Amino acid sequence: MAKSAVRSTLIYGIGRLVGGFASFITLPIYTKNLSPSDYGTVELLVLLVELAALLIGAKITAGMFRFYSEANSAQEKQNVFSSTLYFITVLYSVALGALWLAASALEAHLGISEDGWLVRIFSLTLLLTGCNELFLAHLRIQDKPITFVSINIGKLILQVIFCLYFIWYKNMGYWGVVYASILSNLAVSIFFLFTSTRFLTWQLDFVFIKKLYIFSWPIIVSSFGMYLINFGDRYFINTYLGTAAVGLYALAYKFGLLLFSLIWSPFAMYWEPQQYIYAKQEKSSQLFGEVFLNINIIILFAAAALINVAPLLIDLIADPAYQEAGRYVPFIVIGYVFHAWSDFMRFGLLKSGKTIHITYATYLSVAVILLLFILLIPQYGLLGAAIATLACFVSRFCYIAIAGNREFFVQVPYRAMLVVLAMASISCVVIAQLNFRSWTGIFIIGILYLFILAMLLCLPWLKTQRNYLLTIITNNALFKRVFKLT
Repeated sequence: MAKSAVRSTLIYGIGRLVGGFASFITLPIYTKNLSPSDYGTVELLVLLVELAALLIGAKITAGMFRFYSEANSAQEKQNVFSSTLYFITVLYSVALGALWLAASALEAHLGISEDGWLVRIFSLTLLLTGCNELFLAHLRIQDKPITFVSINIGKLILQVIFCLYFIWYKNMGYWGVVYASILSNLAVSIFFLFTSTRFLTWQLDFVFIKKLYIFSWPIIVSSFGMYLINFGDRYFINTYLGTAAVGLYALAYKFGLLLFSLIWSPFAMYWEPQQYIYAKQEKSSQLFGEVFLNINIIILFAAAALINVAPLLIDLIADPAYQEAGRYVPFIVIGYVFHAWSDFMRFGLLKSGKTIHITYATYLSVAVILLLFILLIPQYGLLGAAIATLACFVSRFCYIAIAGNREFFVQVPYRAMLVVLAMASISCVVIAQLNFRSWTGIFIIGILYLFILAMLLCLPWLKTQRNYLLTIITNNALFKRVFKLT
């Protein structure tokens, strides 16, 4: 079982890495062929559909994991999956109808001039994506990571191909993004339609649906708060500054999401289930602190490198109209460092069952960020939005760290942590002065950071990390051992 868990974790982690890189590959297609205003329109469309999915109850699929695992027979498991699928199909169809009816008004509010048809056509992804996500969740339940990752990678490849055809070759602007998204999701839906019918029954269990919704509504409420934190700024920016500003900010925000998805998420996929096991060991508080330091050696230097590389990347892969976006990357990337810290420090709340504090922290952050949006965006523009995002993630981290440590104390080695933080910060500031302007510069920045990391691990405060790294290299250990202390 242990080998199976490691194998699955590795495959899911690789899938996330490939997915993150693949989605990043589409950026040159967008930013070289779409104006900031068109790119901002695409961003608003995506956020509108995600908001509709969230409000209608998209997160109820999270509850399916619990009820599926509690089912005692194959027939009961089929009923859980089938009832959930039929229910969300109805929900998404209702949301789709609402979007079609309100499309003209929504476009007018968002500053889009397509007589409602852009929203109507793109809203088809709501139903397709919603059903696809449930089938993908079923693959995770069945522990089929290779199939799960293969489908996601296949979808991303299709989306890149369709983007190249519709955006670059046919020069269709944001309509090309719409068609690429619909066709790639439709291909996945057709695949599931022909391969997953054996898992379905024709029964809709209304008693189960009621239990599912009661279980899921706190998740929906909390997810709506995180939606406002991550994406609410786009609506304020569009209101005060227009769609072109949304496009600039959306590009800058990609780098924060990149840090989170490529560095933190693969680690979290391993750590989140394992942390309960490690919490039972002797000196678990010290162990958690060491793991926190280990992952931060990677996160902090990755964040510093990303801050240095982002302006150069934007200059190389995007139209000159996007160059301003690089100014806002540092605030967003640092904000996502605090977001990762919050995820780590919330363990005490998860372990004790006091998860209501996570909701409190989320909505405290929502209050902070909405107030700062109103105060800062009209006066400071996109810089105000970036500062508000950073302040929001910092406030959420402070609440969760204080509340979480009351339940389970994480003994962080602060001296070593401050050394790592100082080295990463100084390196970022110094390298920023080198002013590279080519792809070679990105390579040189990478080499410099590897050299600095090697120097850092030679310091006496990081002797444990240095020795453990040497052990990993000599033993050719698997990915999970990078984060587990002996």
